[in-house]
Formats: sequence, structure tokens, C-alpha cells
Amino acid sequence: MLQIDFINVGYGDAILLRTGNFTMLVDTGDAVQNITGSGRMDVTSFLKKEQISRLDLLVLTHLHLDHVGQAVPLVNEIAVDELWVNYMPPITAIGRQIPLNQTWDESAINSLESLNYVNQAINILKQKSRIIRVCDMKGLVWQKDGLEIKAVPADSRIMKKHKEVFDHMYEHADEKEITSFAGSVNDTCICLIIRYRENKIVLPGDVPAVLLETYDDIDHADIFKIPHHGAEDSLTRKLLEKLRAKHIVFSVSSDRAGVDGRPLPEMVQPALDSGAEVHFTDAVVYKDLPVKNHHSVRFEIDNGIMVKE
Repeated sequence: MLQIDFINVGYGDAILLRTGNFTMLVDTGDAVQNITGSGRMDVTSFLKKEQISRLDLLVLTHLHLDHVGQAVPLVNEIAVDELWVNYMPPITAIGRQIPLNQTWDESAINSLESLNYVNQAINILKQKSRIIRVCDMKGLVWQKDGLEIKAVPADSRIMKKHKEVFDHMYEHADEKEITSFAGSVNDTCICLIIRYRENKIVLPGDVPAVLLETYDDIDHADIFKIPHHGAEDSLTRKLLEKLRAKHIVFSVSSDRAGVDGRPLPEMVQPALDSGAEVHFTDAVVYKDLPVKNHHSVRFEIDNGIMVKE
């Protein structure tokens, strides 16, 4: 059996997958944790609650705080055998932290702080002689215990620019350069396509829907995590029709409505209209849907798909 937990870490992603002999985590949630109420938990606490002390695989999809912000406490407290990332610092920069200028643009600070967290996590794991792989143009594949995990890389041109910009930060941290690229960071995400028996799970990180439409491997999904937490670039009619998803998960927090409205109603309603069963990780209020306070949205996949919330 494959068990998947879309963990309620508030605004951010943390997705746990496990079989009898394999445990994997995709992203770690945000650096700033608000865990009061609505069933929220930080990812390390959730793993400990589930009596998990070791991960076969950790995937950090991209350099944004709401995806990698808890990477350092995680690797300090949970054993990790292998790490997949979409960026590897130059060998001479591993372990180095870039000083943050708090007067800079918020997007630049987010990018550099995320880079520091990922670099620190890489350094910790390298010192423990763990395996670290970069999802480059060839992508990555893992097959174990009935699972096939495929990491689909972003476009080679954007990944080349991504590496150039972040490598340059170790030579000279430039606010203009990092800010100008910040809007493209979601485009660099590792997109995971997971197959288990006859079931297909698509975990796209924050890849914009218009890019996902062009991915050859995304032709259907039994379980689909909405990218970018239900923002305006999360979903298109074309992508919905291509996926024909049975279950759609929004990884969101219940207190974003007054900030940016995520998940936006214009993203939630098409998901509902598609006929998919829609799930929220946090206690989101939307029309007459039941509000659920839970630690995770859990799927158990064996002969079919069972949902436990």
C-alpha cells in the first residue's frame, strides 16, 4: 500500500509518501511557522508523530521559503539517505551563507534566504556522506517497492539562467539581478510524476499551469496537487481537461484570504466543476464545503484510493 499525506503546514508544501519499505518527503513547509489552531504542524513534528526517524528520499522542489524553509531543522533531526534539488551551489560555496540585506526587495530576500537554507542542508548531508542529486536536463528516476518516481526538469534555458544567477550571488550578491529573476523561480520547479500500480500522482511544486500544459508526461492524474497554492497561475481549463484528475489537493492556509485570497475562488470553482474531489490541507472556508481541521489530507492507495481526513 502507498500512503500519501499532504501535511497541514499552513501556507506551504510538505508531502509525505510511504510504502512498507520506502519513505519520501517532498518539501518541508515554511521557515515561519504558525501552528496554532486548524490542525497545523511543522513537518518534523508530523514525522515524529508518525514515528518516522529516517527518510529514503527528500526532494526540495525549488528555492522558495514556503517549500524549503524547514529543511535545516529537518535534516538535523531526521536521517535523510538521499536528497534531490534543482540547484547545487559551486563546490567552493557549499556551507557558505550569503548575508541578507533586509532593505532589499522582499522577493530577493526570500530567494537568498531559501538559498542559504538549502545550502546549509546540503552541507549537513554532505558531511554525513549522503547522496545528493541535481535534477538537470535528463531528470531523475527512482524505482523501489512498487513505486516509480520521475522528476521532470524545467526547460534547460531557464535552468541555465537559474544556475548563473544563483552562482553569481556567491561572487557578488546583487539585488537587481536576483529581483529580476525572482519572478521565474517557480518556473524552475522539480515536477514529480509518481506511479503506483495503476495510479498516477502529479506533484508539480509551483510550476505555473501554462507550463504544465506543455509537459508530455502530464496526460492524466488520479491525484493532482494544485501548484502555487491556488494563485492566479495555478490552473487552466486546458490543464484540467488534460489531467482528468479524480482528486485535487490545494496545499493552503486558512488565513490567506485577507492577504492574497489564496486559494482564489476562480481556481477552486473550476476544480470542483471538473468533477474531481477537492481537498484543502488547512481549514479553508469555501461555499458549502465542510471545513476540516486536520493534520493532513491522507490517501491510502491499494486496490483503490481511500481518503482519510
